[in-house]
Amino acid sequence: MTDKSPTPPDRPDPHLDPSDDTDEPAFDWMKPASAGKPTAGSPAATGTAAPSEPTTASQPESRADRKAAEAATGQTNGGQANAAPSNAAQPEAVPSDSRTPDDDERGAGAGASAGARPDSAAEDEVERRNAERRTAEREQAAKAKPVLPRVLQVLLAVFYPVILLVLAVRAVTSPLFLWVEYNRPGFPGDGYGFSADDRMTYGSYAVDYLSNWSGPRYLGDLVDQSGERLFKDGEVSHMADVKAVILSTFGAGTLLILLGLAAVIYLKRRHSGGVRRGLFAGSLVTLALIIGLGTLAVLG
Repeated sequence: MTDKSPTPPDRPDPHLDPSDDTDEPAFDWMKPASAGKPTAGSPAATGTAAPSEPTTASQPESRADRKAAEAATGQTNGGQANAAPSNAAQPEAVPSDSRTPDDDERGAGAGASAGARPDSAAEDEVERRNAERRTAEREQAAKAKPVLPRVLQVLLAVFYPVILLVLAVRAVTSPLFLWVEYNRPGFPGDGYGFSADDRMTYGSYAVDYLSNWSGPRYLGDLVDQSGERLFKDGEVSHMADVKAVILSTFGAGTLLILLGLAAVIYLKRRHSGGVRRGLFAGSLVTLALIIGLGTLAVLG
């Protein structure tokens, strides 16, 4: 349908010459965001007027360029709008000048604890395993029966009757035992006519010879009041053999006493109850020997 109405006389003619168009958008919302904000180093920021570039009338702005400019302006505004909330969501950084030493220590402690957690867990695991291993070793050591204390207990039980026998021999070969026997009521008299004083005097020589280091002359040169020898050669030789046995017995008894004391000290310090068990076993052995020897003596 064609409009055939007459044209009003006062209507201006349309401006169809594109040479007067500029590159500036027609509306403010189409202007780029950077256009309203002067940047550092720009003429607006420094206060100096930038030389105007003459527009070329022969280069009109096309519609495609305007659409590209509008799209760029929209993306810029949208990016700034999207960036604003993200920047607002981030916590405000504390200036380094306003930080205190306590804040630095707390930050360093938090970082150290966060980094040391795996190491501390590994150390705890190693410590736990070491504790379990030590506990197992103690239990195994408690269950294991040491050899040395048991050997010392056996030796103590064996030494006990031997030491008692040596002490008994030493008691018999003492002058005190000789005096007790000669003065005991009911003790038979001497068939050679010696008095109690003579017997005590000559008998003491024989007893002393068994425990001293004198030679056979100690008894071979003894004479009575009439000048006769008290001991014959055979008797002196017999007493010399007895003396060798007695001295060997005393030496072995002394050694066993020293070893027994060492065993007692060790068991008392290292093995509770070891001394008691060793002496008890030795007492049983001694009692068994006494009963056995007594039975053989009775049976002849």
